Amino acid sequence: MSPNPRAEMLFGALVADAAALGVHWIYDPQRLTDIAAANDGNTAFTPIDAAHYEGVPSYFAHSARQDGDLTQYGECLRIAIAAMIADGGQFDVTSQQDAFVAHFGPGGSYTGYIDRPTRGALQNIVQETSPTGIDDDQLPALTRLPAILAARSDDDTAAMEITNVNVIAAQYSAAFKTLLTEILSGADLTTALSHAADTAHSDIRSALQDALSTTETSSTDYAEKT
Repeated sequence: MSPNPRAEMLFGALVADAAALGVHWIYDPQRLTDIAAANDGNTAFTPIDAAHYEGVPSYFAHSARQDGDLTQYGECLRIAIAAMIADGGQFDVTSQQDAFVAHFGPGGSYTGYIDRPTRGALQNIVQETSPTGIDDDQLPALTRLPAILAARSDDDTAAMEITNVNVIAAQYSAAFKTLLTEILSGADLTTALSHAADTAHSDIRSALQDALSTTETSSTDYAEKT
């Protein structure tokens, strides 16, 4: 089968999200280093274990999830993909909101923790507020973007504003869009990252450029410095 960059982007996003579940919301770099050392040198697909969260800055949110499940953010992408398929590849805000409520809302199929933007969006959807997002820069802002780009849609702002209406979120969403667009166009990862950083909004540009230019080879050591 011929390579399909857009399908690979979606599969990659979903697999990477599932791989992160076991260390999601551990904020202590040394704990992550220790977990990696006991897991063949990386943290991917670390089994869910409440003990990993004890005694360090963290939040254990996934007691109701199982190894291999998606996090809340992967679930956002999955239901966005499903809703767009049902709509013939189009992004329809109302359909997306209905799918969001059906999955994350009371009586929905999702079991697990939901964050502040998700709770706020659910309330605003019920109250028919437009847009339904809240002023928050957390990750739901970016979750639907791969689905938007896979369908060659330009509804990225509308997709973000289902959960987030925030300046910083919009700036990082634009940079992420640039990165994915470059890769889908055939650019290598290094070139795509550099272009995304160099063209990012001035408020976030230096942080992205610093991350790319650092000589620090350990991501956990770099996290401690930043």
